[in-house]
Order: sequence, then structure tokens, then C-alpha cells
Amino acid sequence: MADISLTDAQRRRFESIREDLEATFAPRYASVRDEDVVDYLLDTYTPPETTDADAGASAAADTDEASESAASTTPDTESPSESKTTADASETAGATAGEGAARVSSMLQLLDDHADKWSTGAGDAPYEVELPDGSTEPARTKDDVRRILYQNY
Repeated sequence: MADISLTDAQRRRFESIREDLEATFAPRYASVRDEDVVDYLLDTYTPPETTDADAGASAAADTDEASESAASTTPDTESPSESKTTADASETAGATAGEGAARVSSMLQLLDDHADKWSTGAGDAPYEVELPDGSTEPARTKDDVRRILYQNY
């Protein structure tokens, strides 16, 4: 996976999202990794509906916003227009949070929902997951078990 560079302001927002997801969806002894936040954001993104005429104008506006953002030399302070943009983005994220919440909740419930498909392993890996073809795949952590269950069921 390619590395992603974040400004200080973006990193603070990203960390805030991670903390919110962890507080809302992670059980007492679980945590939400940066990769989980990226997956959540990608899974919950809903592209705006545009017409062909709006697509060109939207692309030009996005380019202008991106160059203004890149030209900013003070990442720790926000201008009033940047503050409004941040507020708008937060509202949009809140609107899709319900949909994303259901996905994350179902992701965390995979172990319970498919309890018959995984067990503690006898070999080096502490867990084993039964695959649809009848074979088993070893897993080192419960997160690995979730990943395998998600990919196969």
C-alpha cells in the first residue's frame, strides 16, 4: 500500500475519526488501527451525484481547492473559509456515519456471526478459520480471523 502524507490539521482530524470509531465500535480490549480508519472512510464514501455538465465545473472547483490547500503555509491555523469547509466536511461525515456504523458493527460481529467457522488452532497460529472449500487457514490474531471471515463469508 502506498504511503499517504497528511498535514498536521488532517492528521488531527484523522486521529479524531480513529478515536470516535474506537469509542463507538471497538469492544473494551480492541483498538482501531490507521488502516481500519482508511477502510472505514473508503467504505463509507458516497460520490456526489452530478450531471455531465456539472462534472467539468466540479472538477475545476476541486482542482482550485486542492491548489489552495497545497499553497497554505500555515497548517496549524485555519482561515474562516477553511473553517467552514471543515465544518461542511464534518457534517457530511456525520450524515454517512450511520451507514458506516452499520458496516463497522457488522465487521466487529463477524466473530460472533461465524463462530462455527473459526476455532483455536493446534499449530503455531492460535486460531484457524474454516474456508468455504473445506480447507482451513491459520490466523495469528482475532483481527486476522475477522479479515479471513470478511473475505470469504
